[in-house]
Amino acid sequence: MKNLILISLISLMFHGTLHSQNISQPGKPDICIPCGNSNVQLLAGAKVSSTTCYNWDTLIGDWVNSTLSTFTYDLNNILISYTIQNWDPGTSSWVNYSYNTFTYDVNNNQITALYQSWNGSIWVNSYYSTFAYGSNGKTSEMISSTWDGASWIFAYKSTYNYDFNNFLTEYIIESWTSGSWTNPSKSTYTNDANGNKLTELYQRWSGTAFYNSIFNTWTWNTNNKMLTHLRQSWVGAVWVDDISNTYNYDGSGFLIYVNGQQWDGSSWNNKYYYSYINDANGDKIQALTQIWVNAAFRNGTKCDYIYLPSGVDANTIENEINIYPNPSKGEINMQINNNEKFSVYIENELGQRIYQYNFIPKHANEVFQVHFDNQGKGVYFLHILRQDKNFVRKIVIE
Repeated sequence: MKNLILISLISLMFHGTLHSQNISQPGKPDICIPCGNSNVQLLAGAKVSSTTCYNWDTLIGDWVNSTLSTFTYDLNNILISYTIQNWDPGTSSWVNYSYNTFTYDVNNNQITALYQSWNGSIWVNSYYSTFAYGSNGKTSEMISSTWDGASWIFAYKSTYNYDFNNFLTEYIIESWTSGSWTNPSKSTYTNDANGNKLTELYQRWSGTAFYNSIFNTWTWNTNNKMLTHLRQSWVGAVWVDDISNTYNYDGSGFLIYVNGQQWDGSSWNNKYYYSYINDANGDKIQALTQIWVNAAFRNGTKCDYIYLPSGVDANTIENEINIYPNPSKGEINMQINNNEKFSVYIENELGQRIYQYNFIPKHANEVFQVHFDNQGKGVYFLHILRQDKNFVRKIVIE
């Protein structure tokens, strides 16, 4: 089973930390941004090629396009970038929205994450995160910065602390204010013997002391699958029920639905319903969100997941492509060992697309040339897309 780790709407509703859930949120890319490798990882090993999400249009009674996310992996099958596009009904086409790139150290720990948005003609910086790791190999610190148009400005710092079992026990967030890290909030966790979270106490800083805000409680079955999740809010001097989630699995142990309810002061009432369709390997192929409206669940968003074919990885594609010379003085050759058509695009280190073309080989092993005459020296990323395969190679122009 592919180990697809996902963020949920539920965790964001609770208080925005990234450690509460691992259930997907239809309508958003299935990605943990950002999280290093402390507890959840970027599509940890899953070869999702694309995710297409739809919104339910109540006027026409049908699904309409919403977002398209496409994912690119390196030769080690590690996610290195993904692009989000929004559907423009006026032009009936996908329009760029965000472009996200990641780098890793030799241990495949994420060390940077760059997020860029589309201004109508080029990708522009939005925010940037760096990660540090402790001797246990776990994320110890993450610093996020925002782009002010000319330089990166500190925004948030996250600090992670662990027990002797390397289970996360504390997560602290601070904001950058007047030249120093201030106004922290923190989450304190308890875990069972398997590292499953049992409780989370989320507290905010008053200026002199931490005060209670949210308390989360989880239960798990004997297969370490989440069964229930209760969120409570601190009101006055007591914890008050807020949201409850129940998780249900099929006979193979694959998650098939999550039922969310909200406490109104006297009883639990339906709020949302997430349902999932999985393939035989337990990989999610569809996720549906429904919202409780007028005594019935109504369609909200739906996402379809497309995976690279089983057994197809970057190394397989690598054997079919010969790119030379690299480094280059300004010209590279591409040789494909078959006659299938393919698409190429090249991006610079800022994620700006500088070249795009569709090739139709006349015969196998035909050589195609790409010239960098109008580009400066530096590092570029060559993307080759052929059928359902996606290949990327770093190109150095000297």
